[in-house]
Amino acid sequence: MKEYWQGQIKTMIQVKQDLEKYDQEGLYEQYRPENGATEEEIRIVERSLGFTLDEQYRDFLKHANGWKNFNHTISLFGTTQLFDLGLMGYVNKLLNECWEEIEETIGFTKDELLPIAATSENTDVFLISKPSTRQSGVVIWIAGYEIERYKDFKDFFSAMIVYNREDVEYFKSLE
Repeated sequence: MKEYWQGQIKTMIQVKQDLEKYDQEGLYEQYRPENGATEEEIRIVERSLGFTLDEQYRDFLKHANGWKNFNHTISLFGTTQLFDLGLMGYVNKLLNECWEEIEETIGFTKDELLPIAATSENTDVFLISKPSTRQSGVVIWIAGYEIERYKDFKDFFSAMIVYNREDVEYFKSLE
């Protein structure tokens, strides 16, 4: 899977460079991914959380340990963010505000989901179902309600590349 993630990350970096080039107003600050996490960093997080991370997300973290402004102002969490009690408290507050409305349709309990991305600019939160669930690795985008669902982390990452490419095309059209 090493080559897979190297290729996907390289593609996203190129798209982000294009965004930086065409976003003349500097609407979204672009960042490169963090260096990959070590196996020990991932194990420490897993021990702290009390479960093994989804295999695809875990493997991704070995190549990119988080990515600020991965999509607009949404940051993809690395091991440090998964430990950040302030950040996780904020994300849980967002989820609590909408949970009653989505609980019946989401198909998971809050305890079956792990936040893996969020923004402080609005209510966007991305959750991944834990390996112990009947549908392990599903990624769900919530912003007060369910926006989109991805069959796994790879599907989620590919969709984010597409969304960022659409932003590039939008900014190009403004020239």
